Amino acid sequence: MQNKLIILGLVLVSLYFSRGKILRLINPPNIAQAMKHLRLCEGKKICAIIYVAPWCPACNQMLPEISRILQASEGNPDHEVVVIVGKGADPIENNEKALEIGPLAITDNRSVIHDAFKIDRYPTFMLVNSQHQIVSTDQEAYIWMAEHF
Repeated sequence: MQNKLIILGLVLVSLYFSRGKILRLINPPNIAQAMKHLRLCEGKKICAIIYVAPWCPACNQMLPEISRILQASEGNPDHEVVVIVGKGADPIENNEKALEIGPLAITDNRSVIHDAFKIDRYPTFMLVNSQHQIVSTDQEAYIWMAEHF
């Protein structure tokens, strides 16, 4: 009986720490609708999306690299990088951080992208193909961006 309780506890802990991935499988993000609505990455083979929050220490630490990737991608016919700033205390905080990143950064003041992509950590790196499917996330997506831009 005690072994069963230990196993059940381990399963519950595992489920707790993987809840974001499980929720994405149960309720996949409505990425296509959000991207079409906001006219993101139209006609591109790969869209690299970086979602940051203005209060996030890791996001702020990565700003120079994020700005470099964003500027290096400008004018690429096949790939586009979109830096999105959201989840600030108010829209002014998002707007100020977007201005700090550069003129190509956009804000998500109404959390449209945040909700569609089910963002649960910051920064979030994603690669989305032309069919609006996430093909890579987090470290793998960041490495792709760093190698291509």
